[in-house]
Amino acid sequence: MNKVSITRLTEYAEAQKQHRPDSVRLQLLNIELSRETAEWLLEDLAKRGKRLQQSVEDPKTRSTKRDKREAELSRLAYAVDAINHALNK
Repeated sequence: MNKVSITRLTEYAEAQKQHRPDSVRLQLLNIELSRETAEWLLEDLAKRGKRLQQSVEDPKTRSTKRDKREAELSRLAYAVDAINHALNK
């Protein structure tokens, strides 16, 4: 495999995907945390979500960056839903 410069992030991301197929990347994991840690994590994710939302809504944000932020927001929402579901059991 050819070397890819880390400064070319799109190429680097593509190269990393080649190492981890979807069956591995999308595999569900079971993680155990204390309730206190889960609540702390939710607070931290909420802060990150606010920053991501601001970036997505900012008209000055480049479209490629906006797309990446929207994808991250989607993953963040999934993580928050999973943690909230576990906390409310």
